[in-house]
Amino acid sequence: MTLRVSPVYPAAWLARPGMPLLASERWQRAMGGRFDGDPVWLWTTRPGGGEGHQAEGPESLLAGLAGHVVEKPADYPLVDALRVVADPDSPFADEAVRRRLAQSPVQSPGQTPAQTLALRAAWYPYLLLTCPGYATFPVGDAAADPGALRDLLSAVIDWARGQGLRGVALPYTEADSPLAHAAAGLGAVAPVISTDSQLAVPGGGFPAYLDGFPSRRRRTLRAERRALHARGLRGRRADRITDGLLDRLAELRCHHRRKYGLTADPAAERARLGRLTELLPASVDVITVGGTAADGSDAVSFGLFVRDHDTWHAVYTGNDYDNPRSRHAYFEAAYYAPLELAGRAGVSRISYGLAAEEAKRHRGCTSVPIACLLRGLTPEARAAAVHVAAAWPARTETGHGRS
Repeated sequence: MTLRVSPVYPAAWLARPGMPLLASERWQRAMGGRFDGDPVWLWTTRPGGGEGHQAEGPESLLAGLAGHVVEKPADYPLVDALRVVADPDSPFADEAVRRRLAQSPVQSPGQTPAQTLALRAAWYPYLLLTCPGYATFPVGDAAADPGALRDLLSAVIDWARGQGLRGVALPYTEADSPLAHAAAGLGAVAPVISTDSQLAVPGGGFPAYLDGFPSRRRRTLRAERRALHARGLRGRRADRITDGLLDRLAELRCHHRRKYGLTADPAAERARLGRLTELLPASVDVITVGGTAADGSDAVSFGLFVRDHDTWHAVYTGNDYDNPRSRHAYFEAAYYAPLELAGRAGVSRISYGLAAEEAKRHRGCTSVPIACLLRGLTPEARAAAVHVAAAWPARTETGHGRS
């Protein structure tokens, strides 16, 4: 087994058939600029797998992970494992966790809770292993082999130590996955920070979806959707993505961001949507709700999904909250219409990602616990990781796994 490292997307990965979308080169380009730091790909090869990238065929990709070398705290917390798990302002921390994190014994005097200096001194620079889309998973022939993953992580830890890095983090890893178990076996601590909400698509569309709920809940959801349809709000998949549609999606995105207190830049949102649809034209599905324009450019709500084999990943949503007709339109765009349209697209599962887990569970999703694994490479980094992990409650839920 040999560890390979590349600062650019490796030919061995590019040549591999069936690469998961979130680890693919086209997804990396579509999501470019999301992470701070220098990108890096690390993977193991079979003995005699060849030395140069051009000589390595897909059979030489035994197990691999993608990531970035993070030199300093990122402005956006979700792209920095230390901010996600150790910062009292973490978007995943409840009030009790925030209090415990703010009482860090390694915090320097005179600093605010959000400036946990000793953690920063202990951990930066570090190796962050994850893909855009907030998912950490291995790829390759042995992606599910605990022994091969342990070998990969052991080699990655040695490489990171040799680079003078102070830690290795895997922030969005399924807590009960072979990767998480391999990392824990090598000394990583693994606080569970959130869950990934996933919805299995029933064969009978919306009526079959309703069958999974108690009778009172079925009546509520059925009445909610009838009221939507009575207002002329019915979800449909966009046949083509026009400039007018992208402009409207950007507007709806800004409505959504303002609702949650986030900055809203129409030009930035338009550029992100345009890049995604340009680079992944065969994988992007846009579902619009409301409006009479043929291309959906006057919609009041939308959901944008990217297709990865039999899975839809919910990537973007937006809703015109100023328009009273849009009440409950979000659920038509994100859940009801996708459930009816998924079968035609060959989709059997929808992943709704992290956060808002109770609301998603209320719509029928199952929850898969997600851990932020931390492996300190110095005594100070290891001590900081142990303290941070202790601030998070131990979760007893196991979820239902991936279907």
